[in-house]
Amino acid sequence: MSKSNTLLNAENAEEFFSSEVHYLKPVLFTKKAETPSLWLRLSEAFGECCKFGEIRHTETALMERFAVSPDALPKIIAVTHDGDGGERVIPYEGPSDFDRISEFLVETGGGRSPALELKRELEMQKREMKSLRQELEREKEALQVARTEIARSKLGQVGQVEAVKKSLEAELAEAKEREKSLRAQVESESRVFSAEIIKLKEEKQLLSDKLMALEAAQGERVVMLNSRNADAFLASTIRPLKAVLFTTKTDVPPLWQQLAEAQSMTTAFGVVRHVEEDVLESFELTAADLPHICIFRGRGRENPVVYDGEVKLEALSSFLRDAVEGGETVIAMRQQMHSAMRQVEHLTEQLEERSRKSKEAEA
Repeated sequence: MSKSNTLLNAENAEEFFSSEVHYLKPVLFTKKAETPSLWLRLSEAFGECCKFGEIRHTETALMERFAVSPDALPKIIAVTHDGDGGERVIPYEGPSDFDRISEFLVETGGGRSPALELKRELEMQKREMKSLRQELEREKEALQVARTEIARSKLGQVGQVEAVKKSLEAELAEAKEREKSLRAQVESESRVFSAEIIKLKEEKQLLSDKLMALEAAQGERVVMLNSRNADAFLASTIRPLKAVLFTTKTDVPPLWQQLAEAQSMTTAFGVVRHVEEDVLESFELTAADLPHICIFRGRGRENPVVYDGEVKLEALSSFLRDAVEGGETVIAMRQQMHSAMRQVEHLTEQLEERSRKSKEAEA
């Protein structure tokens, strides 16, 4: 059971629904004895802003409380608190699709993506810089008008022509110096914003690659590994074990495919072909060392267990079953995105600080 998902019953339901820590509480009514993988993915993705619950069809009192019939299962509702402290129940009527349910949760909870908020903040900064340039032009025009008016006034006074000239030259030099300073500031901030945007795009692509690798590890029996998805595959916590076959064969060996079908509930299976030289080098292997089988427990590629027994289905199956019994079983996939989220928040604070300094310099 995920840390963000609670199996509800008559004893803990009241505490769950009365809690005000999370505004939105999505609840799944189901006949299944185990939590569906789709619900686990949703609870991991929205665990920071929502508290997920799960009610089995055997909990008749809770089924009656929300007027849910066993014939209507599976059923998803969203429970929120209204302004008077009561409950508001919003049913989900769409298909069992991750993206559609995610949209429903975002719309129901009023949530917004941090990456989208940062993008909007950057757009606002661009508009502020444009406004700053326009204001600079207006100041230049106002200064020109002021110089003209001062010149007309002072030129009418005999003996003060030279003083007027010097005053205008000083004002012009000051205006040029300020213009130069403002232009340098605008160009500097533009370069910083451009570099940050590029960095965010790279981080977004990296997260996208990791997400694709994780989805492949969850949905495919055997994942073909390369330099782009190997680390994400090994970092996945969907299954407690990762078994990787390093081979010179072009296709997935039938034995490995059979093993993946038999042990798919506890083990994620990957294949590294000999042409993936970068991956082989990162594991200190060459084509001469193949075939080679490594078992990874937990996250990452540290401390792999090299399998050196018989390459037979029963022997490999027994080895994997023994490894599962002694290994860790649950690590939250949401932890992989926290670092990127904190970086986004830090960049937002930097942008706000630079905007404040820009306004102070303008004043």
